[in-house]
Amino acid sequence: MSFTAEQEKSQDFRLHLAKLRHDLVNPIGVIQNACRLTIDDAKSAGREELMFELNAILTSSENLQEVVAYHLGSGTNTITEEDIDWDEIEYLVRSELNQIDGHTEIVKAYVEENPEGIDPEDIDEVSTAAREVLKVFRNRDFSETISDFMNLKRETENTLSTIELFDAYNDKNSDKVSGTILIVDDSPTNRRLLSRQLERQGFSTVGVSSGKEAIKTLEENDFDLIMLDLLMPEISGAETLARIRRRPAWKTIPIIMLTGIDDSREIIRCILSGADDYVLKPFNPVLLRARIGAAIEKHRLRESIVPEFRVFISSPVDVVPERKAARKVIERINKEMSQTVRLVPEFWEDNPMLATETFQTQINSPRSCDIFLGVFWSKLGSRLPSDICRDDGTIYNSGSEYEFEQAYYGHRESGKPHILVYRKTAVAHLPFVAANGRVDRNAVHHAMEQWDLLEDFIDRWFKSDDGSYSGAFHSFEDADDFESTLYGHLRKLVMKFLDDNPS
Repeated sequence: MSFTAEQEKSQDFRLHLAKLRHDLVNPIGVIQNACRLTIDDAKSAGREELMFELNAILTSSENLQEVVAYHLGSGTNTITEEDIDWDEIEYLVRSELNQIDGHTEIVKAYVEENPEGIDPEDIDEVSTAAREVLKVFRNRDFSETISDFMNLKRETENTLSTIELFDAYNDKNSDKVSGTILIVDDSPTNRRLLSRQLERQGFSTVGVSSGKEAIKTLEENDFDLIMLDLLMPEISGAETLARIRRRPAWKTIPIIMLTGIDDSREIIRCILSGADDYVLKPFNPVLLRARIGAAIEKHRLRESIVPEFRVFISSPVDVVPERKAARKVIERINKEMSQTVRLVPEFWEDNPMLATETFQTQINSPRSCDIFLGVFWSKLGSRLPSDICRDDGTIYNSGSEYEFEQAYYGHRESGKPHILVYRKTAVAHLPFVAANGRVDRNAVHHAMEQWDLLEDFIDRWFKSDDGSYSGAFHSFEDADDFESTLYGHLRKLVMKFLDDNPS
């Protein structure tokens, strides 16, 4: 489709106008957010003498927002710059800014005389943002910076242009929602004010200034929600969104776009690219709270209705690093498949083990689980008390042996748990020398006895009389090898469960 020179000029101007609106609503939003925070502080501190001035500042900032929306909004019929009465708009803008400046100076004077309960930095933010509004409006030639906006549009130009939007999620319980939120915005003022507002609503926050920082922070921390500015330098919000959604572990983290671009096409493209919602700047704090609550609740609701599989981890004390690796694998799979399945690990160390009872009587039976993981190296483990024995009265050589047999006979009877066994191949060193420098014969004898018990266990359960293998187990070299192997095995087994039992 080709455009005439006049159509291209009109399109370029609309892009300029969109960029101007974006750059104006950012500082206007700062004025409103800083003012609302100060109003809350003033109410809490009983500073009634400030309320008239603060409400006047808030009203003028809202009037500014209306001026931008009415005269420069995307719904205007303007085609070229000549269609806009810039003198009239500047008069309206300056009138509201003069009101803001005057009332702000009065508030500053009050606060300097009595700072109790008020953060002076918030008042300074109002003055700084007011100057920024005038600066942006007076320097409205965006011939150099318009390329940033064009890049943003090109990043999503291949995305579908239409979407069916559903009714808003029921957020009646959103006031009870809490969690940790990652705020991604290149403006330190926006990050600070938004962080303070969200923390007052019960959330924990972490702020970063770029998409690159966001990716790094996500790799090191877990978050319940991401608030992502749409227009940022270097890596835009749209590109950051795409990079996040390409990672399996991050595909389901709720993402709300923060944008001053009131272009429904850009918003729709972001939603189609994986965003859960959007909030226009300057945002209404009540609406923002509702959107965040709805997104987090919806995500948790999806996670709560997925099928669960219980995983029993059995191992003697010589494979502690492998137990930690198993925990990491389960956490990784749960992140990547949070909308599909949830693995519930059974680690004895996660339970309050009472000194008055044995380990085995205080943990769930492997028979009640869906998957059994047995990990061995050079030991079979410690013997159990005599009252825990087989039906024929024989004693188990260790808790690990007891747990394996419970899993084995449980599988024969009911088909679960599915059993995975792993053995470490690294050389196990015997403890020859004690602390006094002499050979510790008891330790050597015990280590050799444990090795023999483990070999007997492997021979009994995994080998036939002719020496051939009657059961399968997996070998691994170290904890890293075990982690990568277990991840692949456990993920395939879970996928098989889901295929065999479609919802």
